[in-house]
Amino acid sequence: MSLAEDLNEGQRLWAAEKWDEAMARYLSALAQEPRQFTAMRRLWKRGTTTQDLGLFSRVLEVVPKPSGHQDVDLYLARMARMLGRPEQTEQFRSQVERQCRESIRGGSADQWMSQKLLGNVLRDFGGEAQLRESVEVFGGSLANAPPAEHAGVHNDRGMTYRCLGSLADAERDFRDAIRLKGDITEAHTNLAQALLLQGKLEEGWREWEWRFGPPGRPPAPCVWTGKHVLIRAEQGNGDQIQMVRFLPRVREASARVTLQCGPSLRNLFRDSGIADAVVERGAPPPRHDVAVPVMSLPLAFNTSLDDLRGYKLPYLRAHSGRLPPLVSEAINRTRPGKRVGLTWAGTPFNANDHNRSCPLAVFEPLIRIPGIDWFSLQVGRDAETDRLREWGVTDLGPHIRESFAATAATLEQLDLVVAVDTSIAHLAGALRKPTCVALPFDPDWRWLRAYPDSPWYLEIVHLFRQTSLGTGGAHSGHLQIGCADGRWTGNDRGGRCIVGSWRYARWVPSTCAHKRTYPARGVLTRRRNLGNVT
Repeated sequence: MSLAEDLNEGQRLWAAEKWDEAMARYLSALAQEPRQFTAMRRLWKRGTTTQDLGLFSRVLEVVPKPSGHQDVDLYLARMARMLGRPEQTEQFRSQVERQCRESIRGGSADQWMSQKLLGNVLRDFGGEAQLRESVEVFGGSLANAPPAEHAGVHNDRGMTYRCLGSLADAERDFRDAIRLKGDITEAHTNLAQALLLQGKLEEGWREWEWRFGPPGRPPAPCVWTGKHVLIRAEQGNGDQIQMVRFLPRVREASARVTLQCGPSLRNLFRDSGIADAVVERGAPPPRHDVAVPVMSLPLAFNTSLDDLRGYKLPYLRAHSGRLPPLVSEAINRTRPGKRVGLTWAGTPFNANDHNRSCPLAVFEPLIRIPGIDWFSLQVGRDAETDRLREWGVTDLGPHIRESFAATAATLEQLDLVVAVDTSIAHLAGALRKPTCVALPFDPDWRWLRAYPDSPWYLEIVHLFRQTSLGTGGAHSGHLQIGCADGRWTGNDRGGRCIVGSWRYARWVPSTCAHKRTYPARGVLTRRRNLGNVT
């Protein structure tokens, strides 16, 4: 087929939802013309929707080098980063930056577009210096862009401010974008996340409804009486694990609750008895009276920070019968002592994965601590198998990758979980398993910005935050963990108790009973020696 025929046929197949055939036509179009933006945009959309790294790999086989089209090459850079190809990522990224700078120096009529694209490249692939330059570049784009384009530039600059930790500036830019163009969905959802990060939950939940487009409001619990309520699945596994805490309240307000979820969560939710029925996402739902997306439940219940204290842990249960026999054998082979589970990376399709995930090597100082048996809970990172074996870490990932019920049963065999921001962290919190979570400087909204611990998992999940921006990754340093008198602590050379020595860990007073003030929540007293961070 000719290029035009490939594009027309791809469009027809796309409209008919014949995805595999449509992708084949768009790949053929790229093979003929690597600069073909429509084909690249459709391939990107399909790959991110289905989380298909194989599709991205095929794209890079067809277009292994920069195409010369700035937007196409930016997509290629993002695909290469998701596939873990740093050299190819840099090849595409540097090409886009060079072309943008040349266009800006040339003073072309569409200079503002090059400035806007350069600002996004600097933000998405750079460190602190590049982020600060990104703010300046977006300012130039605003000065040169036609007024109709200002909303998009404000939104993009707001995202850069958020990365820098300037949430007030980010909030202002998102509000400016909405003021100029009220139906700009991305600005509303970005504003929601900036508000939630600051603990401004009431307005944040309302703005979060824009993730589906112009919002209504989820049906209030007062109209659920005597009704069959369907809780619809959305977003990732961790999101669903976090939000099913609200299911007991849904059941109190309704006659029957059916929970929809992904196949890997089905048995976990059934074992936990949190709904009258659990059905898989994608299957025809049962007849129901009311449908509520699971991420809309905080708004439905007008959830405040203080309200979160009322949700008891654990709210999920592990079933011992779900423990894979090979996992049981592996754990039983270890010597008597403390058992710690570890996960260091999430799915590469998360927009912030390059910051939230980290190399396994970051955790080597922990793994070298004597007297602790380490178990990898990581799935999808098979390339690290040799290193895990070399360090004496038992790899449980292959045995739990298909089912969170198996993962939950495995966590019950451990004393502690150390994780980055992944579904494992949420599962451990929901099971009330002691957990240390390492967070990047710009964390996901659910972890808030100024909190030493998570109000979602009080007393059990402890947060270790990056205190300054890194370059090319959030994690450095090491977390020292030991055990004394049943408490997870360690000691530095000065004899002080510590739970971490990461440069992004927050200070925790070394007292037996200390108070922490949570904004808009009052004072929480915890009688537990957590130690301090150095």
